[in-house]
Amino acid sequence: MALYNYKKYKVSLRYDTKKTQGLKTGDIVRRQYFDGKNLIYSLMCVLSYGQEEVVDAETNQIVKRNYFIGALLEGDAPETDQILD
Repeated sequence: MALYNYKKYKVSLRYDTKKTQGLKTGDIVRRQYFDGKNLIYSLMCVLSYGQEEVVDAETNQIVKRNYFIGALLEGDAPETDQILD
């Protein structure tokens, strides 16, 4: 059996969003959109998910933020502040 090491990425929701993170381990996440110049596409498998505490830069208070760890199966790697909605 072949073993392949996929690149892994931590994808976080903004702590002040009204959205929920409903992904579970094993879910497949696909994103595709046009940013005005390029077609952005990614296919990821959710490896784990959770909630972390971070410091809000504006208020210096500790807030909770949801995240998931995804293995990039194909496509473009997610970048900071890029849409993954």
